[in-house]
Amino acid sequence: MVHKIFDPLGILSPTTLLPKILLKEAWKLKLKWDDPLPENIWKIFQKWRDERQYLEKIDIPRYVEVNGNLELHLFVDECKSSYGACVYVRTVTPLGVKLD
Repeated sequence: MVHKIFDPLGILSPTTLLPKILLKEAWKLKLKWDDPLPENIWKIFQKWRDERQYLEKIDIPRYVEVNGNLELHLFVDECKSSYGACVYVRTVTPLGVKLD
């Protein structure tokens, strides 16, 4: 199911990370192809599967207004199982601050 989500920029990575971690956990158990997943892994996966319908409601604008008051902000974090980064543009306009 994760492979069906088209996300070349990795914008949805926070939502696709969990099944990838679960797959890694299943590999560590050295299960055969037809072996059932342990119940704890299966329950977590089912919950993720049931909630992925909400991904269709996400709208990500791709336009960024560029002017002289543009700031680029980058945040990164990591843990044992993954790492992530977030970049956003902060623009100061006469009408206030705009985040893209």
